[in-house]
Amino acid sequence: MKSYKSILLLFFISNLIYPQLEEIDFNAGKAKLDGENKVLKLSESVEIYFNDFFLKADEINLDSSKEILSGKNISFDLIDRNAYGKADEILIQKDKAQFKGVEMSLCPCKKRIWWVETDELSFSSQEDFGNFQGGRFYIYDTPIFILPAGKFPLTTEKRSGILLPELSYSNKNGFDLEIPYYLNLASNYDMTISPRYIEERGLAFSSNLRYLTKSSSGSFNFSSLFNDVNYERLFNTDSNRWGISFKHTGEITDSLYIDIDYSNVSDFLYIRDLGSDLYGDEKTVALPQNLNLSWIGESASIQVRAFSFKLIDPFSQNQFRSIPEVSFDYILPHENIIFSLNGEVANYEKGGSFVFKETKKVQAGKLNLRLGYKFSSSAFDARIFLTDNTYYVSSSADTSFNTKGMESRFILNLAKSNEYLNPFLNFSFMKTDDGKYVNPIYLVSRIPFTSIYASNLEHGYGNLNKNQLKLGLLWERSQQSSFASLTFGLTRSLGKSEIGFLDSIHENKFVIHDLPEPVFINWRWDKKNIDLNGNFQFDEDKDFSSLDLKARFAFQDNKYFSFEYLEMENRNSFLFNQLPEEKFSFLTSGFDVRLEKNWSLVTKLYYDFELKKVTDNLIGLEYEDEGLLIGFAFRQSKEPDWRKMFLEQNRFQDQLYPEYSQEGIRIYLELKGLGSIGQKINQYIKPLKLQ
Repeated sequence: MKSYKSILLLFFISNLIYPQLEEIDFNAGKAKLDGENKVLKLSESVEIYFNDFFLKADEINLDSSKEILSGKNISFDLIDRNAYGKADEILIQKDKAQFKGVEMSLCPCKKRIWWVETDELSFSSQEDFGNFQGGRFYIYDTPIFILPAGKFPLTTEKRSGILLPELSYSNKNGFDLEIPYYLNLASNYDMTISPRYIEERGLAFSSNLRYLTKSSSGSFNFSSLFNDVNYERLFNTDSNRWGISFKHTGEITDSLYIDIDYSNVSDFLYIRDLGSDLYGDEKTVALPQNLNLSWIGESASIQVRAFSFKLIDPFSQNQFRSIPEVSFDYILPHENIIFSLNGEVANYEKGGSFVFKETKKVQAGKLNLRLGYKFSSSAFDARIFLTDNTYYVSSSADTSFNTKGMESRFILNLAKSNEYLNPFLNFSFMKTDDGKYVNPIYLVSRIPFTSIYASNLEHGYGNLNKNQLKLGLLWERSQQSSFASLTFGLTRSLGKSEIGFLDSIHENKFVIHDLPEPVFINWRWDKKNIDLNGNFQFDEDKDFSSLDLKARFAFQDNKYFSFEYLEMENRNSFLFNQLPEEKFSFLTSGFDVRLEKNWSLVTKLYYDFELKKVTDNLIGLEYEDEGLLIGFAFRQSKEPDWRKMFLEQNRFQDQLYPEYSQEGIRIYLELKGLGSIGQKINQYIKPLKLQ
């Protein structure tokens, strides 16, 4: 190979494509310079290299007088940009280039898997896009479509333009076509607008705006369906339907932050009917509507927020709002002394839904004090502290009450180099003023009960009497490629342990629940590509018994097999509510496995043992090679038919709800290096929320 730095080559090539080029390397069987006509002729396996551009030809002519570079039977490769191809002829004049009889591709595979053929291809150094005439698109020697003329980008920078469409079919919506258009508004914000046609419903539209600054980030989404003929026929009401979502996270000052998460829809069936993915959106049960302003100091914090959620289930009546809510926390920064003070005051509103509009307002506040001492060493960790919680609730009548308590925790550390043995003992005593019952604003039981650190199982407003001891043993072993742990123990009441409140419907009726006393076992084992874990708890009151088993086996190329089995004797008991007993038992199984070299099978299945049927299932088949990925997915879902229940409420008091069966088909195609149509199958099986 020879190195050639003449002004001639620099003028013809570097001025056109690389103005700052300093060196060109070429290799040719023959090189002849016609000094009189100022023409350099290269022939016999010509190869030219400059920067990331490689050119190969039978012959190249460089005419200095006419300022022309020409050649025949050219092959080219823009290495860094992953663009390559060949042409019958090439002609470069000053700042313009023209190729004839072109075949090119952006596929990283460097094989003829997909490519574009054009009669003519041209571009200019003054523009960042090229033009083509007579384009034809091929996949595996099969012509897919013809493009008479068009433009294409010459840089990797984002630019506005049409994205590849999404196409699907379902038995409820028919054919569904969405064509996104991307707007590159600036380097730190962009927008995608997507017209959509749904065969059984009509025209729809969605948009997504994203932004990013030095101190904030967020997105705004809006979607609408105009004149939904199907919805109007069923409900005889306004058929203009919509959904919005806004998320924002920002830093106002070094210690002041703001977070906004707001979503809303026009009706309770919007997400189920128009969810954009195959498996997740229609599973959303509640939409967040939150604004949070936080000040965070070294040992204290203050929050002002408006907290709310909107239920999608049309018959739920426990929607919840706190507008506004002000809270504070203070923790003494001391190695041994435990001192914390926190409180809140809020205006609560609960009840209401899409169907039931009645709500109830409650004003409440609380002040919680914790004082104690901590003893720590390499051999043990012990803590003991007193708590004093004062509550005030103003509803139909003003009520104030106080809960005092004492808690202690002791953990012994028996350790080897990579093995830990921790016996633990926790004692918790809490007592509320006698006869102080309130209608609970919110009350949550935390699941599971197996954490050795969690001393409180309850959170909210209620009458609590608790005398419980938790003891057990934690064992852990950690090695370079594996981890194992086992926790077992029990909780026992040393006296009366119960929680009580007024019935949410009949306020003159007290509801008392005994606190659970479970025996629990929790285990985990990880080794290379295997992850096993489980949680079992058994209570003499079987309502609080549960079992959760999980397993995941990972293979090469991100392939996997996983399953989870979850069983609760009565899931309503964990929420301390008065709903009828409801046993919960289901199996979730999914895998993505390689059938042979290029084929993969993807499945996701939900089986309800109480209903004795599959409630959701998805099966997909994928083919992948170096240049493309194509997939097919079929999904079937069975759930309560909210529309029929809404229209015929009196017929379904026995809870034998009618089913809404929905089936859908999606096709996914990715041309590597170019783009994709639709979503990959593994995206369909994620539980998503409204975005």
